Amino acid sequence: MLRLKNRSKLHMLIMSFVPISRFILISKSFREKYWISTNNVVNLDTPFLLLNFDLPINSKILDFGCGGSPVSAGLTMFGYKITGIDFQETSFHHKNFTFIKNDFLKADFKKNSFDCVLAISVFEHVGMGHYGDQPIENADLESIRTIKEILKPGGFIYISVPGGRKKIYQKDGISYIRIYDPTTIENLLDGFKIEKEIFFEKQNQQWIETNREKIESLEYDGEDIGAILIKAKKDI
Repeated sequence: MLRLKNRSKLHMLIMSFVPISRFILISKSFREKYWISTNNVVNLDTPFLLLNFDLPINSKILDFGCGGSPVSAGLTMFGYKITGIDFQETSFHHKNFTFIKNDFLKADFKKNSFDCVLAISVFEHVGMGHYGDQPIENADLESIRTIKEILKPGGFIYISVPGGRKKIYQKDGISYIRIYDPTTIENLLDGFKIEKEIFFEKQNQQWIETNREKIESLEYDGEDIGAILIKAKKDI
């Protein structure tokens, strides 16, 4: 039988074997705080993509800013071959997944080489500098230009961004994240035809579908309260 004279060590030992998921179930206050901190736009990404995804298995797909995205993980397991690019390492590995560690704007992709680009929760962060990347003004505009070049005519792009009144949110005096209103993200997609656009507002920690007028009135203050999700097709 294990005996520890120091009870604090026993407590630490017990906690080391308790997964966070179980701790969430045990502690109501922790569970509520955890849900608030994780209930962001990312919760909408995968359902939106899968509900609106109809590309054939042999499509060439690029996951821009893949990170630890579950989207690529899910698609590769169903046979899709995906190239993921991020300047930070990813922990995901699969025979159908090719990872490129690089800044997207510095990568050398051939023109008209992809059938689809996934830009899931990435435009708001690209070029902001707080993830260790090089700060670049209007990096979202530069990124969409690159995407237009590497995407085949008639190819698709899937996008999700935090929605609200247009702004660059400052955190600790540093430009932290871009917030998009519908007009701004639609202008970003010049040269694309928007096939699907959905707006969401978070009410009492519940994501509810809403309209563009409501999104335009939302004021981001450090927590996702609005979302814009788009499927668009590059003009032929």
